[in-house]
Amino acid sequence: MSEILIAFFSSTGNNRYIANRFAKELQCDIEEIKPRFDFHVYLFVASRYPWLYLGNNPLMHLPAGYRKVVLCGPIWMGSYLAPLRSFVINYGGDINQLYFVTCCGSSEENSKSKYGYESVFSELKNTSTNRSIQCYPLSMSLVVPDAQKDDNETIMKARLSDENFSGEMLNRFNEIKKRIASD
Repeated sequence: MSEILIAFFSSTGNNRYIANRFAKELQCDIEEIKPRFDFHVYLFVASRYPWLYLGNNPLMHLPAGYRKVVLCGPIWMGSYLAPLRSFVINYGGDINQLYFVTCCGSSEENSKSKYGYESVFSELKNTSTNRSIQCYPLSMSLVVPDAQKDDNETIMKARLSDENFSGEMLNRFNEIKKRIASD
């Protein structure tokens, strides 16, 4: 068994792509987080009102058996998604080192806005019993043409693939991977 577990939730496939890259390149185990009720509108509302959430299906790989857990998942309109929150609540106390990596639409310039990732990073750190949490964004704006970096619709429709996973996106991914491997 590996010392690293990659756990992910993905609806568009971007966070699945990132999780699979981590698992392949770090040669570690991977586990998909599957909500008991996987319906986008429900997941969005349950993310805003956590008491509505019905939880996730049981995992095959339990985080307690790993030294490090990399949690990959999206941020929807500045929301800490219910499947990710449930994972951290249920298993956070069993995780020595947690790395949260989000492939999201928010750019660094908008990270502190209402729909940015900084509020989710803060909520994750404040609600987790785990003291060792590191958070990293991978903005989809890194894979769209420069002329469309401010076009939210283009960013939200972009999908990661081997063809566009290059340049600054690949550089940032490799830096995160290096940190995970060396900690």
